[in-house]
Amino acid sequence: MMDLLVIAPSVSAAQQNQLNTPAHNYTKSQDLNSKLKFFTAGNGDSNAKNRPQIAADIGPLLLEVKPALSSKRKRRLKYYTWLAAKLAEEGRLADFASLVKTLREAGADATNFMRALDMKLVWAGFGRRIENGGLYLVLESLKQLGSSGYHPPKFLDNNATQLLSKECWKLLEQGDVNECISVLQILSDCLFPIQDFVEPIFIIKQCVKLKNAGLALRYVNLLPPRHIWCNFLIREFGKQGDLKLALIIFRRQQRANTSPDMYLYRDIIDACGICGRLAKAKSIFKELLDQNVTPNVFLYNSFMNANARDLDYALQIYKQMQTSGVVADVTTYNILLKICCIAKKVDLAVHFYKEMLRRSAEGDLKMDVISYSTIIQVFGEAKMWAMAMEVKKDMIAAGVTPDVVTWTSLIGACANAGLLEKAIQVFDEMVLSGCEPNTQCCNTLLQACVEFCHYGRAFRFFKTWKEKGFYEASVERHKECVAEADTEISMDVTTLNGNNLSRNNQASIPVVHTQPSKMSEFKPTVVTYNILMRACGSAPYYAKSLMGEMKMHGIWPDHITWSILINAYGNVGDLQRVLQSFKKMCETGIKPDVITYTTVIKACVKNRNPDMAFFIFNKMKKQKMQPTVVTYNILLRARHTCSNLLEVQQSLAIYEEMRKAGYAPNDKFLKGLLQEWSEGVIQHHVCKNQDDRSNETLIWKEKENTGSLLEKIAAHVRPDNTKSLTVDVRGLSKTEARIAVLAVLRILRERHGLKYPIKDELVIITGTVKDIDKQNAPSDAIVEVLQNELGLPVIYGNQNGLVPRRHIIFKDGLPNHTNDHQTASDRISTHEEDRKIGSRFEISGIALQKPPTIERLRISRKSLNQWLRKRIDLRRQGNAEVHD
Repeated sequence: MMDLLVIAPSVSAAQQNQLNTPAHNYTKSQDLNSKLKFFTAGNGDSNAKNRPQIAADIGPLLLEVKPALSSKRKRRLKYYTWLAAKLAEEGRLADFASLVKTLREAGADATNFMRALDMKLVWAGFGRRIENGGLYLVLESLKQLGSSGYHPPKFLDNNATQLLSKECWKLLEQGDVNECISVLQILSDCLFPIQDFVEPIFIIKQCVKLKNAGLALRYVNLLPPRHIWCNFLIREFGKQGDLKLALIIFRRQQRANTSPDMYLYRDIIDACGICGRLAKAKSIFKELLDQNVTPNVFLYNSFMNANARDLDYALQIYKQMQTSGVVADVTTYNILLKICCIAKKVDLAVHFYKEMLRRSAEGDLKMDVISYSTIIQVFGEAKMWAMAMEVKKDMIAAGVTPDVVTWTSLIGACANAGLLEKAIQVFDEMVLSGCEPNTQCCNTLLQACVEFCHYGRAFRFFKTWKEKGFYEASVERHKECVAEADTEISMDVTTLNGNNLSRNNQASIPVVHTQPSKMSEFKPTVVTYNILMRACGSAPYYAKSLMGEMKMHGIWPDHITWSILINAYGNVGDLQRVLQSFKKMCETGIKPDVITYTTVIKACVKNRNPDMAFFIFNKMKKQKMQPTVVTYNILLRARHTCSNLLEVQQSLAIYEEMRKAGYAPNDKFLKGLLQEWSEGVIQHHVCKNQDDRSNETLIWKEKENTGSLLEKIAAHVRPDNTKSLTVDVRGLSKTEARIAVLAVLRILRERHGLKYPIKDELVIITGTVKDIDKQNAPSDAIVEVLQNELGLPVIYGNQNGLVPRRHIIFKDGLPNHTNDHQTASDRISTHEEDRKIGSRFEISGIALQKPPTIERLRISRKSLNQWLRKRIDLRRQGNAEVHD
């Protein structure tokens, strides 16, 4: 007995506490191996100086195990197993692992040792140590046991395994994905099935969220089978829109494979399709074909699905698939029907549907619920609700039960055809047949009620679904339908037509099946409340009430919700609450989109506040948002009248920006606005006479190129164009030429005054002498408005295209005069002078092609400055009279 006591390790109480010291003194940034060494070598412990002494005390005693086991007294193995179990029970796992390793090196049989070991004490010790924060001590002990030739999972029971799983989940909740994967890597080295500790999909999604492909691959390499999880990882990166990392994993997996993996190519093509990188998908598909590999049906399906919005190319892929001898399956036809639905090709969809029916009748193909639902959606969007109902009959005859997607497509088909009552009947039929509607199905019916202005019915549906549930509400409507049918039967029972009517009504009533065991409660979403808020129309307080109800149920408004509320305030003219709601939306962290900005701009325009509308528009452009055609059209109508040049510049800037964006603006509204503004140059603060109003009505009667007029005026209105005094009215009618000239004069009056005199003459190019139609020439209208109405003398002058000595030709081909001190008579170049200049060019050997003679009108700078002074004096006199 004394020999046994000598063999037992002698450790003091203080040393025992040091061995049981947890790992909480370490930061997470340290390497996991350094943490594990802490429990064996004392690294990082404040009492580490005592650890060598402990090792010296234990080491020599354990050396006596080998001669003891080699002696004839084999009963000592029982003592060592008892000692090991006690060490494990007390949580001294490092001593336990060291003892087990020493026994193994001493020649102890692992099977006999494990059979003699009290595993309940060992399991309890490991579990207790995990609970007390000794995760890394447990991991190091399991590692040491595995290196000793034992199977580490046998040292943990279900309780200890669950505790390890909780520790891993705790690391993930703290956001330490790297640390969790390190723990799982050690457990994997110890032959633990790591997928039992943490759901692999969750860790992979966390790695994808962190956009860390290296960390994700490090974890995926631990999971069997590796290639399947790599493909799943590619799909997850594709769903997040990170194609770059998906391609990195694809290339690594591609190099690791000895032959092309069709499923790997399928997943990367799916990722390209989700990210919208169709060119990359085509490149990868071509890369596979260049290897003389025939893609399988799954790969063809993915490639067609990626190009679903390109009908011609998708059909080309389908033909290539048939040429390659690959037989189309039901997924292929479902994708083809989807492509036809997107392209709105009903005839082509019917062709594929008939082909599916033929193959199904031959037993070569089995159509599923997706096939029928897709063709129903095709007919529904084409407003062919009767055909959709026929497909439902074929579906039931084939033994395929409609699901909630099928019923939703049928409801949408009836709603698109304008049959609200039929849509409600289909909804009741779905519920009474035992199919539980989802939120999207309910939203489809509510949207139909709102579109057909049945607002009260939409709110009644919403209320009954919440209070009574789907089944009870449908049963009540079913009883009402039966009562109405019985009433019609009693009224028409004596006539044949009445009997036919009653049979038709009874046939239209859905059959009540047995009540389903349990139907989920109606759970509205933010889309549901948005639909109901649209039904509020011009009642913003009801919409505000619905928003409060959303928050009570834990549903938070999105940017669409706020846009609907802002529009409701705008409809009643409450601009203050519009701006307050917009500000509150931004303060809550919701980023407005272009629809929200357009709604605010619309409210500002409706309430006659164009300055605020343009302020919101500029704010939207600072957010780098592209306005829509609706936004531009609202802004073009923001100004009912233009009082100064800045307002005209804003309107024309919107017009030019809209044209550059590829939209077709409404020119007539802006043209009328500019005419009203330009006519103001004739008479200030005085109404136009009857002739002016007749000219105004003439604008809308003539077929004119309004865009050309606006472009010419916009060229002069630009803030950077302050020197050009040349007006080109070629191609314009009389009325348009009048507006253009008056607009330029109004611009001159706004920009120039007594302090800034005009330094050049005004040149008006009316056309060429050869091409001008004397009956429709704008010259007469221009001269009339300049001389008779404005009192400006007009100088006639023609230029034949040769370069006079006092003219300079710029890039636009228009003349500009450099000598401002010459008189008007000196500036008129005669034909004789032009012939002399032409002869000099001919003598020099230069052959010039004489362009057609250009007719132009000019107003000297002296006349312009006198006119401006006169207009300013008249304005001052008018202001003085107003003050008097």
